Amino acid sequence: MEQYLIDDYGVIESEQYLQRVEDIEPYFENCSEGMFDCGRGYYQDEIYRFVKIGDKFYNVRITAVIYNHKQDRGAELYYVNSIADVTYNEIDKPLPILKKLINLEVAISDSRLAELKEWLDTHGVEYSNFA
Repeated sequence: MEQYLIDDYGVIESEQYLQRVEDIEPYFENCSEGMFDCGRGYYQDEIYRFVKIGDKFYNVRITAVIYNHKQDRGAELYYVNSIADVTYNEIDKPLPILKKLINLEVAISDSRLAELKEWLDTHGVEYSNFA
């Protein structure tokens, strides 16, 4: 599989667990709870993933049943209790995402520069020529 499919789209390919299209539902029903972003005061109950089986691609929609615990202090703690639904449809192979090259000049303190570099790294932004 081309690297851009992993980097740009996070395409999932598993020759062991995703051999046929019929494997999509059980795969995500059994292993996708950790894919949801849940925590204190926030939750995500729907995600989308791209899957490659053979030479075909699928857009998979996964919905979760979210539970919460009331906390003594602060917001409630949310977590995935179970997977409610897994649906998918075949799609064309995703194309590489076109990226723009921009030049930016910034006056910034050393501490803020470290924060900026961390943010760029977290968001997959390529950069060069930092002093």
